[in-house]
Amino acid sequence: MVPWLPEADSLACLGVDMFDGLAPFLARRDAWAYLAACLTAIAISVPVARYVRDLALARGLVDPVGGRKQHKTPVPRLGGCGIFAGFAVGSAVGLWLLGPDILARSTVWPTMWPLLVGASVMFITGLADDLLHRQGREGLPALLKLVLQVGAACVVAGVARVQGLALPGGVYVDFPVWLEWGLTVFWVVFVTNAINWIDGMDGLAGGLSLIFALCLGLVGMSRAPGVGTFGEPVLALALVGGLVGFLRLNFPPATMFMGDGGALFLGYVLAAISVSGLMKGAALIGIATPMMVMALPMIDSVKVVFGRAVRRERLMAADRTHLQFRLTDAGWEVHSSLLFAYALAGLSGCAAMALLRLRGGGASLAILVSVLLVWVAARRPKPCPPAEPVSAAVDDSATE
Repeated sequence: MVPWLPEADSLACLGVDMFDGLAPFLARRDAWAYLAACLTAIAISVPVARYVRDLALARGLVDPVGGRKQHKTPVPRLGGCGIFAGFAVGSAVGLWLLGPDILARSTVWPTMWPLLVGASVMFITGLADDLLHRQGREGLPALLKLVLQVGAACVVAGVARVQGLALPGGVYVDFPVWLEWGLTVFWVVFVTNAINWIDGMDGLAGGLSLIFALCLGLVGMSRAPGVGTFGEPVLALALVGGLVGFLRLNFPPATMFMGDGGALFLGYVLAAISVSGLMKGAALIGIATPMMVMALPMIDSVKVVFGRAVRRERLMAADRTHLQFRLTDAGWEVHSSLLFAYALAGLSGCAAMALLRLRGGGASLAILVSVLLVWVAARRPKPCPPAEPVSAAVDDSATE
């Protein structure tokens, strides 16, 4: 036990709703662990991201220009190192500050360490792909990356799975073991690639992931009905801190990209947190909440893959049908596109938290937001009108 943390003879104080006020929240021992995880991650990721950027520039570890690339000069693509470093150290500090009694009673550690191992595997996989790009190659084969993603997803399924579905009216659908594993592995792989696919604009994947992680962390800390997590909010807030340090260098014009090392790692951690913290409980609202939080990249990915299937193209082929490319092709500025995507992500996150806490009213809001997101992702962005040329003013007095 850490002596300077607020003492509590029992875990009864942990049921205080953080949204009832700041003082009751800070009286909870786990609140200090969450805050420490986020602040530690920021303190680590800021210098590490800057150091890795300078090292990558000196060693030529940059993302080349051309093709679908929007940047005009080579940019380092090892930003995932800063995110991972901040997340790893912040998670370690946060889990330690939870204290041995919480870790033992809530079985946090037996669940957390496999998730951290799987996250490390995803980071190393993406980092290897980023390093190979420097040598003029296409990186790791797509099939190999998929196999590694499935293997890491099986780590999640080994400790937390979607075991069933509790429907209204007291009806419970119990899934067979093969379906539990299949749904969990599919969810982790799908979210991992959905985050990777939206990494096509400065600040987009990092900013959206920060919003997603913050929403999942708030849900975990809220102690809403059906939510009893301790370790998952630590990971979520550590991820937020790691992203803060990276985004300082990734907002347009970006001086560093996260690369596959960052994108695959982010998607995996977000998927793992959602399964371990919410979806394994089998409650319909618990399963729907993370889907609502990450609705934007998921809907965009489904639309893109469905469009490629209709056009009989390779499903994993690179094209410009993702939302960020459609916005820029329609003439939207990068900052406007970012704000638009952030607003949609924030709206879906708020709807998800409303769905979890308000039940009836939240369900109506969630349905409305789902319809809005489907409409936005499916429609073609309206082109921006071209700017009118500024004509030179004629000085009448000069012609007289």
